Amino acid sequence: TLILGRDPAKVNPKKMVRIVQQMAKYYPKWTETQNFTHNILAAQYGASLGKKEPMTFAQVAQVVQTIEERWGNWRTFECMEYKSGLMEVEEFGTGRVRLSSFYGKALNGTWQFSETTDYLKQLGCLDDSEPTNPRVIIANYVTSFSNCIASSGHYSVCCTSECESLFGHIEKKLGTAMASPEELVSIVSSLPSSTVDAPRELSAVMMQRLQAIATEHGGSIPIYGRLFAQWMHHAYPHECEFPHVSGTTSPKSIQDLMPQETLQMTTNKTIMEIHASRKERRDAPLQGAPWLAQEELPSNLAHVTTPVGWVKVQFLVASSAFLVAILSLVRTAARASLRLSAGTVRQLKD
Repeated sequence: TLILGRDPAKVNPKKMVRIVQQMAKYYPKWTETQNFTHNILAAQYGASLGKKEPMTFAQVAQVVQTIEERWGNWRTFECMEYKSGLMEVEEFGTGRVRLSSFYGKALNGTWQFSETTDYLKQLGCLDDSEPTNPRVIIANYVTSFSNCIASSGHYSVCCTSECESLFGHIEKKLGTAMASPEELVSIVSSLPSSTVDAPRELSAVMMQRLQAIATEHGGSIPIYGRLFAQWMHHAYPHECEFPHVSGTTSPKSIQDLMPQETLQMTTNKTIMEIHASRKERRDAPLQGAPWLAQEELPSNLAHVTTPVGWVKVQFLVASSAFLVAILSLVRTAARASLRLSAGTVRQLKD
């Protein structure tokens, strides 16, 4: 019931038995999950517990609590399978997969990868910056609500973001929310991930983008801003999610979807076959990840990162207004002086 998100109090006991018997159909990792729970049971109470005498309620509760505490980390292997499966058909180095390849995986037996394009877009997993070539963003998809299990009214077990550990390393090195481009280049160029080797040399484009972010914020980069998160996505396309602009996506879990929306989560075989049959032109240029020069900052940082460009504009406007005022006074004084001199000359002639 935890995996399927159902309330056991509302399920008929006979139906519950049928559900358990068919769990492998609903959740292909059911056998591995059973082994995981059996190992916890054996570790806590011994492999023979429950064979000679039934377990007490307190013992069962303790086992269930331990399962809940450890399941999220244990399930990491499943999340990595999603990631590696998508990387097999990725558009090289972009962290993205064409819809034809995405649905092709589902048609070839992968139980995931069957979400509708509308639901993928709602989740923030679809890159449609090029309308003729919509692609699934690997990092966004792996950590999306679509891959959460054990969903309930209290919590869900979802895939953890690998980018969290990368950001954690940066935070530990910096100890502050603002950093110079040089500091970040030094840290990131020597920071490996599960798919990125280090040390490495960052491209000229990456360096230019980092400098542009710093210029917008007076020389320092707010590491909790949208632009730096986007830069991290380009630096680690398989680990760090693409940060969409606020309001352009509306992720919802299964529990938050309305009944009519739930029916639109997964597509049908016919639609998947249509997408999978679309072949890419051999001469088509490789489309990279988009770069949107739109910043967003946490409210507690917005007041300390006034863009230097705007400060300069304000200074120039104020200076210009002051100069205009001075010139106007000088011109007025000059005209008055000329009129006074002309009057004096006429008086002398008279």
